[in-house]
Amino acid sequence: MKCFWVFVTMCLAPNSALAGDMLTVAVASSMYGPMQEIATGFEQQHGVKVRLIPGSTGRLYTQIVQGAPFDVFMAADNARPERLEREGHIVAGTRITYATGQLSLWSRVKKFPDLQALTSDDVRHIVIANPEAAPYGQAAREALEHAGIWQQVKDKLVYAQNEMQAAMMVAKGLADVGMVAAGSVKGGHALVIDSSLYAPIVHQAVALRDAPVVRAWMARIGSDRALLVMQWRR
Repeated sequence: MKCFWVFVTMCLAPNSALAGDMLTVAVASSMYGPMQEIATGFEQQHGVKVRLIPGSTGRLYTQIVQGAPFDVFMAADNARPERLEREGHIVAGTRITYATGQLSLWSRVKKFPDLQALTSDDVRHIVIANPEAAPYGQAAREALEHAGIWQQVKDKLVYAQNEMQAAMMVAKGLADVGMVAAGSVKGGHALVIDSSLYAPIVHQAVALRDAPVVRAWMARIGSDRALLVMQWRR
């Protein structure tokens, strides 16, 4: 089974009014790859420079509250954007859902038939993102708990700072297996984890500054000009 991101884009006339502007986007690490593609298209369309700052959703939230100069926050959950809205840190009316996430069990060398296989003595290191800061880490913990194997595997867990680091550790063979975003799987063997085992991973975005370039980015994310879809094919 293979996971890939699909981007549906439309060719639009260049917007010279934004040419030369800079846009700084704080993006959840699990969405960094897809956002690179969207940013490239946005730069070409508008003649602007997009700077992507990846990190865990929780860490980026803290930086925003502390005054980090981001223009947009692309989170991997809806809790932090909602909190920022309640706290008055966002441009009113800009919170949108731009994607939903799916969790996968990924190994470069071994095929796992189900989560129960993680209890095997052959599995020594299971990497997940930090559940306190990363939505995919929280989802991984929920899945292990609801599968009834948390106590059996908790001592095998290795905590990465964010989802991107967790995926990197699997890719480099630094862990036997990882629980990562489906979009991060590249080669090897992946198992789609039953979504009933964890709360929905709803990705939301908010504008942190009111400016033409920010409004253009939010329109791009929220419209069919950059429809972000996760699909699975056998």
